[in-house]
Amino acid sequence: MFCAHCNVVLLRTFLKLSMFFFQFSSSGLSTRLVIYSHNWDDLDYAREILSDPSALAAVSGVAFHCYAGDHAAPAQLAQEFPGVQMLFEECTG
Repeated sequence: MFCAHCNVVLLRTFLKLSMFFFQFSSSGLSTRLVIYSHNWDDLDYAREILSDPSALAAVSGVAFHCYAGDHAAPAQLAQEFPGVQMLFEECTG
């Protein structure tokens, strides 16, 4: 899982290289990478990663907290990127 405030360029580069060097799928590994792990109030970070086809190929899902923003945001992102899971990892109160 990668933090919401990590450098977008660095994360995109890691995702691209991880597919190249580790070749998860061709090695028979079922490893899945999840990005974002933050509130649903700012989808631009996830959009920027998912808009890069090479990075998108390495991403299984986007994780959300529910402390700030609109609860409909994950559905909006799911419409834009239909093959990506929307996961809720933290929500209290």
